[in-house]
Amino acid sequence: MEKEADSVIKSKSDGGGFKNTLIVLSPLLVCILSFFTAHIFKSVWDVWAWVPIVIIYWIIISFFILWGGGRASIRRWLQPSRSHWGWAVFAVALALPSLRMILTQSYLLKGVLIWLPWLLLGLTNPFLEEGYWRGLILDITSKWPTWVAIIYSSLFFMLNHLVGLGTTSIACRNPIFLTTVFLSGVCFGIIYFKTRSLRWLIFSHALTDLFSLSVPVFLNLYVPPG
Repeated sequence: MEKEADSVIKSKSDGGGFKNTLIVLSPLLVCILSFFTAHIFKSVWDVWAWVPIVIIYWIIISFFILWGGGRASIRRWLQPSRSHWGWAVFAVALALPSLRMILTQSYLLKGVLIWLPWLLLGLTNPFLEEGYWRGLILDITSKWPTWVAIIYSSLFFMLNHLVGLGTTSIACRNPIFLTTVFLSGVCFGIIYFKTRSLRWLIFSHALTDLFSLSVPVFLNLYVPPG
C-alpha cells in the first residue's frame, strides 16, 4: 500500500505538460481570484463579503483537487498515518493555543447567523484547504527539495488569507496572524511529509477554525490583540 501511494505521488510530480504546470502555478491563480472576489463584494456587502469570498475560494480549490488529484488522491490523503503517533499529537497540539479564544469569547456565537456559518465553515473548510494546500500542492511539488515545497505552499497559503479575507477582516491582515498562518502551514507540511496522511491535519485545522472563532473574526466582532 505504501509503495503504491508513493508511486502515485511520484507519477504526479514527474508528469509534464500544461496540466501539471497549471497545478503548480494554481496558488497564484487562487490568490488573484480571491483578491478580485474580495474587492468586488466588499463594496456591496462590507464585512459579509467573507461569504462569497469563501464560497468562490472553495469552488476554485475543489476544482483543482478533483482535476489535479481525483478520487484516488483523496482516498490516499484520508488513509491512516504512516508514521509515529507523535506526529498526530503534534498536529492536535498546534490547535490548542486557539482554545483560549473560544473559552473567553464564546458569547460572540449568539444568533443563528453567527454560529451556523461558524459551524459549517469549521466542518467544511479543513477538508478543502488541507486537500489543496497540503495534499495536492505538496504532491505535485514532491520532486522539489522538501523545504522549498513546504515554503512555497505555506507562503501562498498565508498570502491567500491576506488578499482574500484580509480585505475586510482586520485580524486577517494582522502581521501576527499572517505569521501564525505561515508557520502553521510549515508545520502542517512537515507533518504531511512525515505521515503521508491528512487525517490529523484536517482534525487539527477544524479545531483551529472553531476555537479561533473564525466567523466572528471575519465580521470584526472580535479582533485578537496585536
